[in-house]
Amino acid sequence: MLRASLTLFLIFFAAAHTANAETGKIHFMVEENPPYNFRENRIIQGLAVDLLVAMTKTGKQPITADSIELIPLGTGL
Repeated sequence: MLRASLTLFLIFFAAAHTANAETGKIHFMVEENPPYNFRENRIIQGLAVDLLVAMTKTGKQPITADSIELIPLGTGL
């Protein structure tokens, strides 16, 4: 009985996650962690930002560094 309940719960959880993913909106946030993520002259830059922008160029919704939000390290963790 427990196994059946757990299986049913996992199926509903996966369905809810899939339904949420179908909205097509992803909000990218990075933490201030130079040299990977940092703000210079009001522009978010860094190795991880460059990698994220390059990875999304191959998909259906490419992003730019302007659409990434920089948050404090403590908030990001």
